Amino acid sequence: MKRLLDRLIRLSIGTKLSLSFVFIVLLTSIPISALMIVWLEDTLKEYIRDTIKKEIASRENDVRNAILNGDYWTVFKQVDALARLKGIKDVAVIDGMGFVIAHSDPMAYPIGSYLPNYMELERISIDSYNQPIGYIVFRIDHKAIESSLFPLKLISVGFTSLFLFLGVSMGFFVSMRISSRLRKTLRMMDNFEKGKLERVEFVEKDEINTFADYMYKSLLRINTMINNSLFERDFYQSLVNSLQDILLILGTDGKIYYTNKVVNKLGFTYEDLLCRSVFVLIEDEKDRKRLRMKLRSGEAFTEGIKLRARNGEIHAVISFTPVENAIIVSIKDITEFKRMEALYMLGEMSTGLAHELKNALLPIKLLSDVSNWDEEDVKVMRSAISRIDHTINAVLSFADTGKHPEESVSSKELIDSWLYLYEPLIKSKGIRLNTHIEDFSFFVNKYAFQVVFSNLFKNALEAVEKNRGRVDVYMRRSNDRVILTVEDNGPGIPSKYRDKVFEPFFSTKGNRGTGLGLSLVLKYTYEMGGYLQMETQDGKGTRFIVEVPLKDEKKGLVGR
Repeated sequence: MKRLLDRLIRLSIGTKLSLSFVFIVLLTSIPISALMIVWLEDTLKEYIRDTIKKEIASRENDVRNAILNGDYWTVFKQVDALARLKGIKDVAVIDGMGFVIAHSDPMAYPIGSYLPNYMELERISIDSYNQPIGYIVFRIDHKAIESSLFPLKLISVGFTSLFLFLGVSMGFFVSMRISSRLRKTLRMMDNFEKGKLERVEFVEKDEINTFADYMYKSLLRINTMINNSLFERDFYQSLVNSLQDILLILGTDGKIYYTNKVVNKLGFTYEDLLCRSVFVLIEDEKDRKRLRMKLRSGEAFTEGIKLRARNGEIHAVISFTPVENAIIVSIKDITEFKRMEALYMLGEMSTGLAHELKNALLPIKLLSDVSNWDEEDVKVMRSAISRIDHTINAVLSFADTGKHPEESVSSKELIDSWLYLYEPLIKSKGIRLNTHIEDFSFFVNKYAFQVVFSNLFKNALEAVEKNRGRVDVYMRRSNDRVILTVEDNGPGIPSKYRDKVFEPFFSTKGNRGTGLGLSLVLKYTYEMGGYLQMETQDGKGTRFIVEVPLKDEKKGLVGR
């Protein structure tokens, strides 16, 4: 049944209309024809009954007298005459017990034979002095009635067939008309897709005409919106292409789906990058890993990276901004700025180094004119040479580009060894030291990590007041990061110096420092792929937070 319904649903509209008309014709004509034939049949039977009853009434005296006189021949002639009436099958006269006195078919039912009660007999009594002396029984000839009604049935079938033909034809005509008008409406939509919009008109003002008018008005509105969108697209595309920065639009899978023309500066075209991962543009493997990790967080971020280009690598700042079902990426070329920054830093370092060496050499120059040195002069000379050595070692450490091996270290042993080293300074200044070190092993550039911690810890010890100072050291692991925090309750870094504390040779300690400590911290933190955060308040102290990726010797980055 379900399969039949599915097939009916898939039929064309013409077939459905034709079947609907056929169903309506059959539903109306067949019952009406059947009722009419039944009514005519009943009417004809009633007419036959009335006719034979009248005829019996006219012959009743003759039949009565013949029965009373025992004149069975006369009775038979009366029965035979009645049986010849149209629509009568047979007629008989029987007594009260059902035995035949006379029958129109004497061979089948001779005189004295019993006439069964189960036969469809209609009886009329023959009375004498109000007492029945016999009965005239008869049967209607149904075949004769059906034969007389047969032409009427043929006419009914003919009219029904005619109506069916007209219904199918009407369904076909209506469906053809509907299909024609729908095709014109669809043609209007096809022409709209090709850039041509024309209104269709119909003679019939019905629902299809209303639908076509509605479609035309809708297409007109869509056409207006498309034109506006095309204008906006051209405008914004021109605007985006006029930007100096590279603009990319990524899917949530990190693949490139749009680039502006600025990407041509890298030596790539839009077609080169379409549907490729954005990470093909990033030169360094560490940068790619770091960006993948941050991209998984679903938050906006900005990073400094090296871009891959056909004519070499480019220094850039890349920004990822997740939006709904997409990621907008902005890439700014800072290669020239890096060059200028490097030249500026080189100049600053040269000036700082010259200033430091000049100050360190001044005592030596003054003592060069003294012929006899006493013990105090020797101390001054040794202090000046030590300062020169310290300055040169710091510069060499800052300029160090050698690759230090990564090794497995214990967090507690690493920190405790440096705490032990600075124990004399801690005791001499009466500093209260609080440590919270989780004991775990991790894989790291040990040299770089020691430089970072030693400089931060030494700065904290030197920043606090004697007998009132407090330094807190925290080290823990969090998911895939190692987090080191060094905090002091010193005077804090003045706001006017906060933007300069990471510059080489900048120091607020006077002759006690080289100004390279925090520069080294920043350098080695970045070399370990980590982040450095500074928090400071005037009069309340300073906190440095270092985060570096947690690694193990076999798998590399944890959680990658």
